[in-house]
Amino acid sequence: MQNSRIDQSANRNGAPMGSRRLPPPKAASGEAINFATVFDFLRRSWRIATPAGLVLAAIACAAIYFTFVPKYRATAWLKIKPWVGGIVSDLPQDGSWLETQLQLMQSPLVIDPVLAQPQVTRLTEIKNRGDNASAWLRSTLRVQSAGRSNLYQVSMDVAERNDGVVLIDAVLQAYYDLQEHEEASRMQRVIELLNQEQERRVNKIESMRSGLHQLVKQATGKEPVGPYWNSEFFSATNPLADLERQIVEVESERELIKAKLNARQEQVSHAKFEPTESEIQQAIDRHAQTQEWQTFLAAQKTQLAKTEKALKAGKNDPEYKRQAAEIVRHEAAYQEFRTKFAEQLHDDIVRERQNAVGADLAALNSQIDDIQLRLDELNRRYTSRRTELQEASGHTLDIEFARADLEREQEVHDVIADRIVKLQTELGLIEPRVEILRFAQAPSSPVEAVPTKKMTMAGVGAFFVPFLLGFFWERTLRRISDPNQLREQSGFEIIGEIATLPVSTGMVRRRSDRVSDDLGLYRESIDSLRTSLVLSHPIEEMRILAICSAVKGEGKTSISSQLAVSLARYCGERVLLIDGDMRDPDIHEIFDVAREPGLSALLAGECTATEAVVTTSSELLDVIPGGRLRRNPHALVTEGKLKPLLQELGQTYRYIVIDTPPILAASESLVMARCADASIMCTMRDVSRIDQFRTACERLDGAGAFAVGAVLSGVPQRQYSYRYGHYYPNHPR
Repeated sequence: MQNSRIDQSANRNGAPMGSRRLPPPKAASGEAINFATVFDFLRRSWRIATPAGLVLAAIACAAIYFTFVPKYRATAWLKIKPWVGGIVSDLPQDGSWLETQLQLMQSPLVIDPVLAQPQVTRLTEIKNRGDNASAWLRSTLRVQSAGRSNLYQVSMDVAERNDGVVLIDAVLQAYYDLQEHEEASRMQRVIELLNQEQERRVNKIESMRSGLHQLVKQATGKEPVGPYWNSEFFSATNPLADLERQIVEVESERELIKAKLNARQEQVSHAKFEPTESEIQQAIDRHAQTQEWQTFLAAQKTQLAKTEKALKAGKNDPEYKRQAAEIVRHEAAYQEFRTKFAEQLHDDIVRERQNAVGADLAALNSQIDDIQLRLDELNRRYTSRRTELQEASGHTLDIEFARADLEREQEVHDVIADRIVKLQTELGLIEPRVEILRFAQAPSSPVEAVPTKKMTMAGVGAFFVPFLLGFFWERTLRRISDPNQLREQSGFEIIGEIATLPVSTGMVRRRSDRVSDDLGLYRESIDSLRTSLVLSHPIEEMRILAICSAVKGEGKTSISSQLAVSLARYCGERVLLIDGDMRDPDIHEIFDVAREPGLSALLAGECTATEAVVTTSSELLDVIPGGRLRRNPHALVTEGKLKPLLQELGQTYRYIVIDTPPILAASESLVMARCADASIMCTMRDVSRIDQFRTACERLDGAGAFAVGAVLSGVPQRQYSYRYGHYYPNHPR
């Protein structure tokens, strides 16, 4: 066979024949997710993902709808005022008092007594929560302010229509009682402590006034007449007046906070953190393990009653006595459990209540520490400045300083007296600081009759689940979608793209022109591949072509048959098409020829080449069908048998095209590729996978076959026409 094979030592890149090296594979996770990636996925999968998403969305919406439990919102209104009767109290002006009240409403000091009330323990919502009732009530109870006013809305959403009303009313009443009782007792104690401080200041003022009297008398030599502050020894202006004013303000504030702290400490020292026995027992009854014990004992007693009826001897039967003794033993264990659990609950409740009041004391102590630091700094500055003035003026200012100290002490006394009057006024007012404007009312309808938002979110999320799963599945498969991807991922040169073969079955007559155009475009893509093969160096002299693919269904047989037809039409010489896929041959069906004897019989020596060759309707194209396989194909396809056969056939035919079996499924295809002058790898758009393609190419390389490039088939007609243009002289546009 003349020039049946080009230089055996080098391929087109100058490397030894069959030694094409693929670049390292790119991991799927390393590929960038861009618009093209998403578009390719949607283009391939939307027909399946869309109905699947709609079904899942419908299921999700139905699940939400049928499992939805409507919630009823009970709402109450109250007013919390930091002032009473038009007199602003000594509460913090930064809003912390109001925030404390809101936290107090949701604290264990209010919630625990509420849960201990008999009408509350009977509620379905509380029974269903068991041990988590306290945490559930705190999280469910919502307190919101109405704008920037002192009106607050207390609400909660529950499944039982009337349970929310009972719970909110119980919480409001418990908070009201706690707040008003503690506020009144604490305010009364603060007044008492301030009165004590006022008496101490009165005595100190009298002592300081007497000292000032003596200083004036010593300086003038006579008894001072008239008010001591009109003495001629007093300067018109006090150089330390500003510092003295600041000291008075800070010292007054400190005394008030100290009185509050002492009152609170006394209240805490007499407070009873101990829970009542009723509270502990009710908490035990709500515990899940207690309910399990009760269920277990009830089941045993029911079984004991059935046993008594079933036995003739009744209670005298040994089996009845055994079960009764077992019940007694379990009841003793249950009582032991309640005793131990009561001790644990007791400590937990005490600790929780102590922590709640401890935070209040810590806040007051922190305020006193901050005030004391300010007072110390002011006193330091005052002492330093006073010393400087005394050194400069001698003892002439002693009387002035004594008078200033007296006035400062008098001002602190007056501030304390004023605070006492305000507190007494507030304490005597009828109007409370907390006012319940409206108790909760039973709602007439649920918050939402249909969970539209939840259904929408669930439906949208479920709709996109198939798309997400499909996208990640596609990322795992890494299907080939365009020639650039194939070139980048495999390193193979793309020697041709084949348009989709049109299917005219069932098309109406008025579209026959369109079908004819598409068929012409398909043939044009095959002819373009043929031109690339016969005119490109160095494969232009190659006469035996093996058409390969990694797996079945990648367009290999269609390309083989149409390429053989195109070669015959181009060169005007005889071309042979060999169906090398003896396991599952298709060529005989395409050309409507007999399947036997075929290639299998020819390689087995059961017939001659002349007998195996079948003439088609074209005078220039002959076919050797696959035949009917009766032996192991590996034993038939050996280089020692196939290569001489191809050389013999090469004397008759200008080109020989071999349709090989899939490389990954049938390794005899590697022998056929090695015996050919060149191999062409076929891929199918949206079908072929990069990893399978690479594996097949690596096997070709390892077998010593010369793979000249890859062909991408299945390119849509529109895309092919857009990329390469179209030219149909028989059907002008």
